[in-house]
Amino acid sequence: MQIRPYQKSYFSFFSTYDNQMTTDPRHMVVPIDDHGFHRGDGIFEACKWIGKKIWLLDAHLARLEKSCEKIKISLPLSIPETKKKIEDLVTMAGVERGLIRVFVTRGPGSFGISPYESTASQMYIITTELKDWTVEKVQKGVALRKSDIIPKKGLFAQVKSLNYLPNVLMKKEALDTGFDFSFGVGEHHEVLESSTENLSFIKGNQIVSPLFDSTLRGTSLIRLTELLPKDSGMTWLQRNFTYEELLQADEVFLVGTTIDVLPVTRIGDQDKTEIKKTIWLRSLIQSDQL
Repeated sequence: MQIRPYQKSYFSFFSTYDNQMTTDPRHMVVPIDDHGFHRGDGIFEACKWIGKKIWLLDAHLARLEKSCEKIKISLPLSIPETKKKIEDLVTMAGVERGLIRVFVTRGPGSFGISPYESTASQMYIITTELKDWTVEKVQKGVALRKSDIIPKKGLFAQVKSLNYLPNVLMKKEALDTGFDFSFGVGEHHEVLESSTENLSFIKGNQIVSPLFDSTLRGTSLIRLTELLPKDSGMTWLQRNFTYEELLQADEVFLVGTTIDVLPVTRIGDQDKTEIKKTIWLRSLIQSDQL
């Protein structure tokens, strides 16, 4: 079996199922009867490294552990053991920058719905290429639309589970209609999050983000708020807000592990021209990664 062209961006892999590490994409496999595959019964996290620094690794692993607790999956490795495996895989990857994905599943054992038919939870870790945003793309900004997909609520929004079908459909909807991203709207018309990114806006010197009740607690967003200089005058507030309020904002941006901070320069059919503060926020995030 030959290595397919797209697999050249897969660097290293570890599986508790085989207890092996490899750089051969042909061996980066998951059992087809794993509950994480055929039922979406699992958790994942994604973080990145630049140089020798794995950015926000402790925060991502803490969220991984909490998510597993919420859906009652036991971690097959302890957090210190997981951290060591990730560090070894990054070294094995042998590249300056990349993305780390950690998956924890209920495990293999049957194709039934019952979680008790799985033999033991499993962990799969892979390092892959981290795609970069050029200066031109960042300054151009991204186009955002309101989604027609019913958003996840409660526990299903708060846990980074493998069941990402609504998120996938949101991304497909955006791309199919000429946008880069779409965002969910709650039952009370409140703005939520994008398919994999937190959404916020700036009004004056205040950053406003949706509540974490129906959105994922973003590690990049939290870190961004921690990086705000005390003498900058910028403050952070979480509350519900509407689509109309988003349109009236001075600036709108997305934040996440793979994109850092991106300015939104179009929402629906309305252009947003101001990006100065968003670009400054992006510089804070990127400086923290070095």
